[in-house]
Amino acid sequence: MKRAVLSLAAVAACAAAGQGVGSTLNLSTKTGGITQWALSPATLAATTPSATLTATLANFWAITGCTVTFNAYLIRVKSNAADVVN
Repeated sequence: MKRAVLSLAAVAACAAAGQGVGSTLNLSTKTGGITQWALSPATLAATTPSATLTATLANFWAITGCTVTFNAYLIRVKSNAADVVN
């Protein structure tokens, strides 16, 4: 099984855009994006047992002024019999 490699630089540079329809059928365009991205450890390897991620998203769901911050604790899981999970 092939594993995908995620470029954190590409994720941190990500921007989002959305459109909304108001109750009076006014069309609008909203933009948002990732304004903060902190991963610890900063570099992940196949042997990294866990990582902590904190990210902040601006204009979440294309709502102007809606800022969301989330924290995630990521752990390495067993993907085959040869892997050892700490």
